[in-house]
Amino acid sequence: MIVHPVVRRRAELEGPLGEQWLAGLDSLLATTADRWSLTVNEQLEGGFGSVVFRVRTADREAVLKLAVPGTGVAQEAAALGHPGYAKLYACDLEAGALLLESLGPCMELPAEGMVAELGRLLRIAWRATDEPTYPKADSLARMITDLWRELAPPYPDALRDQALAYASNRAADTSRKVVVHGDPHCGNALLSPDGYVFVDPESFVCDPAYDCGVVLRHTKAEEFPGLCRQLAEVTELPAAVIAEWTFVERVSTGLYLLSLGDAERSALFLDAALVSAELGTPRA
Repeated sequence: MIVHPVVRRRAELEGPLGEQWLAGLDSLLATTADRWSLTVNEQLEGGFGSVVFRVRTADREAVLKLAVPGTGVAQEAAALGHPGYAKLYACDLEAGALLLESLGPCMELPAEGMVAELGRLLRIAWRATDEPTYPKADSLARMITDLWRELAPPYPDALRDQALAYASNRAADTSRKVVVHGDPHCGNALLSPDGYVFVDPESFVCDPAYDCGVVLRHTKAEEFPGLCRQLAEVTELPAAVIAEWTFVERVSTGLYLLSLGDAERSALFLDAALVSAELGTPRA
């Protein structure tokens, strides 16, 4: 079994629980396969927080996900199966094991097509709720503050300050809330027989424009204004709000990746935020 260095680092951050998970992965895979009568085939890429395998049940192909402790398996399981999401066949929350439908490749479209398709899919996936809003902006602000101090990234402090100012704006705006996906990038939109569906939901209550910020965080700074306006039209959300969430996401994601030792991908997000700020485009 191959554990990506970023996944290993993510598990190590969970302390003894994560260390135990890493040490027991082979046993966990064997036990889960036996309990659910699975034939385990090749290992797939599993993102930052899991190891994933293509498997077969007695009557169909499926995907087995073994999640790092502390990565919100219960929230993920609760979202799967809703409109816009992959089907969930079985789950063991204590073990962090999910058995999902087998899907096709992830979304690979030109920027405008990606924005149109992800925006459409988000409109399907968002669910109304009476639950209280999770303070995502405050959480990101704390993470940015802490990681900036710990990592001392080679960027001007003004980048941090701008992200914190936008996070403060977003925290003060409580006018919209839905159950969001939480990480709706192209790699988490896979092709099903009926079109694209989402996988790996974080599933919390937040401003829907937060999801839009995730969609746009990896786009090129120079093409961002037009894409932001396009996504605002598709989702019927304010472009300026989407732009602020995007900036916060670029900075927070870049710092998070840097904390995991992924300096190359970290720079993609932080550089985009810096160029965006220099161009004066973060508000779209």
